[in-house]
Amino acid sequence: MSSIITRILMLSFLTLFLSACNTVSLRSTEPTQLVTDSGVLDEQKLLDVGVIVFDPDVASVEGEKQLISSPEIRRAESRFMALRLSETLARNGGWGAVRVLPDQDGIVDLYINGKILDSNGERLKVEISVTDISGEHWYSKKYEYVTSKYYYSEHSHSQEDPFQSLYNQIANDLRKHRKALTDREIKNLRLMSELRFARNFSPEAFNEYLQMDEGENYQILRLPPDNDPLLQRVRTIRARDYLFIDTLQDHYSAFAMEMNEPYTQWRKQTYQEAIALRELRRQEIGRYIAGAALVIAGVSGRGSSSSVGRDASTVGILAGGYLIKQGYDKGQEKKIHAEALKELGTSLSAEIEPQVIALEDRTVTLTGTVDHQYQQWRNILREIYLNETVN
Repeated sequence: MSSIITRILMLSFLTLFLSACNTVSLRSTEPTQLVTDSGVLDEQKLLDVGVIVFDPDVASVEGEKQLISSPEIRRAESRFMALRLSETLARNGGWGAVRVLPDQDGIVDLYINGKILDSNGERLKVEISVTDISGEHWYSKKYEYVTSKYYYSEHSHSQEDPFQSLYNQIANDLRKHRKALTDREIKNLRLMSELRFARNFSPEAFNEYLQMDEGENYQILRLPPDNDPLLQRVRTIRARDYLFIDTLQDHYSAFAMEMNEPYTQWRKQTYQEAIALRELRRQEIGRYIAGAALVIAGVSGRGSSSSVGRDASTVGILAGGYLIKQGYDKGQEKKIHAEALKELGTSLSAEIEPQVIALEDRTVTLTGTVDHQYQQWRNILREIYLNETVN
């Protein structure tokens, strides 16, 4: 009899211990300051950068993660984060034009691809892959930052993104790689961008200047004359392309501005949700385990010949059932949190407006998504190039 009571008391103590455990808060990662290049740099030594809209990795937002995020939020974040990184690189001061691109079909000197691995108000984890126009892979690296709860405090006056340190880390790493390049290597990358852009419009005229090696990287065989009329036309077309891409930046900036307030509130709430859900999951598992153990202990005591033993086993069964119900209630509470967060996510979607562009001989209207509009624009540029070349 005493062994049964002792067992139940020990299990009850374990249950109380599991229930009494408080949330363990993760410390904020040490902030990283952005390293900037001061002074006026030679424009010929600057590389133009394309930050591709991040891969939202929607498939990963499932199971427990879907209680915090949603596909709609992830898609919105993919644009938002690409813009924040481009703004950080622009402040870095060591680059040429830094633009957000819908895909890698645009021709720039350096491409930055990002993938969102985890994102909530508490933690941001992304994977960054960097490749230059020659096909040379600079590096791939995962970045993670855990922000402080004080950022979301009512007393905080910071206007900075809570994960700005992560963008600073990426920018600082990119700066180190760029600093390792020689002036000649930078010049070759800029020339290769021009030749690859020209080859997209006239492969038959510019194929002879480039070749791909065994590693599928491009190499410059020779350069066309600087006064080549086809090259001059391509440069004019490329200037028009830059102007259109700049209008896309206005779209991304407007989207981020519209998204900023609801996204800040979402992050503030999910910071608490991330911690609460982690605690709920721990309590839920603890209650299920302790409850099941008490039920088992109670059932095994039902066969006791002692009335005290039977009474103790009944208490164990009832206590176990109560704890299992608590575990179920915690699971239901998580679902309530999840639904509230999904409703917040619906306000983060945005559609791009049609764009009307006046050309020399006509006016064109581009419609659809950013990707579709950019594809339409590239087709129009090819048409303009062919018309000018024929005439």
